[in-house]
Amino acid sequence: MDNTHTHRLHELLRSDLTPPRVYAAIDPAALTHNYRLLADRAKTAAGQELTPIAVVKADAYGHGIRICAEALAQAGCRAFAVACIEEAVALRQVLEENGTDGTVLILGYTAPPAPHCWRHIG
Repeated sequence: MDNTHTHRLHELLRSDLTPPRVYAAIDPAALTHNYRLLADRAKTAAGQELTPIAVVKADAYGHGIRICAEALAQAGCRAFAVACIEEAVALRQVLEENGTDGTVLILGYTAPPAPHCWRHIG
């Protein structure tokens, strides 16, 4: 498990706040394995090359965009989906920091004033 993610969890559990009753620990190796397995099965079932899209909106559903996007990119994922342009910018930054190129699909509405952000997400 990623030390940063583990450290954050331990901080949360030791805080004066009531600790969460449920938490998820992301194992990057398991995420990488699962992505590759699903991509291979989809390709076999379809009988052709497919491009799976990893939906990582809402900070990868609260699991952490960085840890999830890095693991998925390492597994070969080159297509991602997020909810809004702010998430797309954050994801693009993570991908660029890791030397990964990929398509980022914004699932939600993007208002016309937002195009000034488009240069940041490619």
